[in-house]
Amino acid sequence: MDVGQKDGQAYTKQDLIDFIQRSLAELENNPDWENGSLSHYLESMAAWLETHLAPDTPSWEAFAKILEASKYYE
Repeated sequence: MDVGQKDGQAYTKQDLIDFIQRSLAELENNPDWENGSLSHYLESMAAWLETHLAPDTPSWEAFAKILEASKYYE
């Protein structure tokens, strides 16, 4: 899953903002997400978090990965 991580550099708040903006453009221009409605997207996010190891210490990168996974996870 590509969330725009840079080689060896920390993932910043601005990186997350950029990722969210790219995701919005992707959804608007090519709505092929499995979970295209907000309710399905949030349901998928909760399900993904229940079944995957989330870090104890959240990070901007971890948040981006959660958002990315929620597009398609069932």
